[in-house]
Amino acid sequence: MTRPFQEIIRLLPDEEFEFALDARGGLATQPVALQEGLVLTNARVVWVGRKKGRQATLMAPLHRVEAVEMSGMDRNPQRLGQGLVLLGGGLLLAFLIWVVLEVPPLALILGGIPAVVGVYLLLEYLLGEEQGELTVHAGSQSLRLVLISSQSAVGAYTLAQRLLELLTGSSAAQVAEPPSPQPHPEHTELSPERRELLSKLEAERGRLMELVRNVDDDTATRTPQQGEWSVKQNLAHVAEVEREMVAEARRGCHGDTPEVGFAGEGQYSITQERANSRPLADLLLDLDLARQRTAQATQDMGEGELQHRVRHRRFGELSVLQLLRAVYRHDRMHADQVEQALKALTPRQQG
Repeated sequence: MTRPFQEIIRLLPDEEFEFALDARGGLATQPVALQEGLVLTNARVVWVGRKKGRQATLMAPLHRVEAVEMSGMDRNPQRLGQGLVLLGGGLLLAFLIWVVLEVPPLALILGGIPAVVGVYLLLEYLLGEEQGELTVHAGSQSLRLVLISSQSAVGAYTLAQRLLELLTGSSAAQVAEPPSPQPHPEHTELSPERRELLSKLEAERGRLMELVRNVDDDTATRTPQQGEWSVKQNLAHVAEVEREMVAEARRGCHGDTPEVGFAGEGQYSITQERANSRPLADLLLDLDLARQRTAQATQDMGEGELQHRVRHRRFGELSVLQLLRAVYRHDRMHADQVEQALKALTPRQQG
């Protein structure tokens, strides 16, 4: 049952409708009835769908949104191969029985059945609905919409781009621009340590982005060797770790927690598994958003807050400033991995 827009969401004062994305019908620029979809306003993201057989609505305020994830919209090539094999095999079998045994009814039965199945698989491959996913990560909550048509896939990219613009307070063209340092309210000039931190953040991220500037989506998806990471997996990991480190630094500078960080890498496994199905452009936007938040957090903290001590579960005791320095060092480590991966993949691509 399709639900009227007014039953899904009542706009708050100063809240403005942006887009509605229907899982099947695509993007709408005016409030529309939805059975399953996402609604984006300038204040929140709303998911509408079914959970455990019942209509459900989930809402996440924009300030909690951490990432937007897109999966691919590829058809299953296995269907194409199976269809061609069955169709060709069925026709060949029917021909041989008809000519050699001269039994037309048997030829139609034994050869016709696999041929018909092959035609069905080919039609399913050619005419089947494309599918993918758009996921909005907001803290521990994930709003996931299955995309059931090419219209919804195109609309999903538009909605994701607008969401990133709202999060960064800028147009899409401005998202890729490096943040301009602004003096902290406590002083009219950034301290040498803070300037050095911002400079190294920009330099190490610049090197990483330059490495992948001309990389195509297929190359970024491949792994150099078994057990090694693809370029996409490296980029997704860098963005996730950066978000976590900055969140830890913010908590630490306010003394909200005596201990920060994860004890192991297990929490990153889901991101690694999904990275190769995401468009490279989406991962690069994710990196830009994470870095803008890092630069803003670095400038928002006072000098005293940067010197607060925290205990990290893996790194031991360190200051908030040292924790933020780990961000660009992590960039450097994975830029080295990306560089080595591309060197290993390039000969294979050219040959």
